[in-house]
Amino acid sequence: MGAGNKGKRMLRAFVPRAVDDTLFRLRLVAALILDPRVKAPLKAIPLLPLIYLVLPDLLPGPVDDAALLWMGINLFVRLCPAQVVAEHTHRLHGVIDVEQVERQEQAGERPTTPP
Repeated sequence: MGAGNKGKRMLRAFVPRAVDDTLFRLRLVAALILDPRVKAPLKAIPLLPLIYLVLPDLLPGPVDDAALLWMGINLFVRLCPAQVVAEHTHRLHGVIDVEQVERQEQAGERPTTPP
């Protein structure tokens, strides 16, 4: 088997994962924007790159647009409360009991999340 075939297989494996990761990240951002525990000023961060998209480009090509969107999404997720991000991440993956987290919070315990 040639090196070209191996590269094609790796690319085919990477593309679906990259698409899945991107879609997951967008669902996470939507969940965080709708969560009342995330402060309102933070919710503007992922929207700012979208505003930039309608303004004239400073750099040619779509690379700067994609990079700006990626940075805005990642900055937003990093600045959101870690527990809220973890809760939504696990919920989106379908592996967390939200009621258990609420009971632990009410008891003053640090919520545990599955690996």
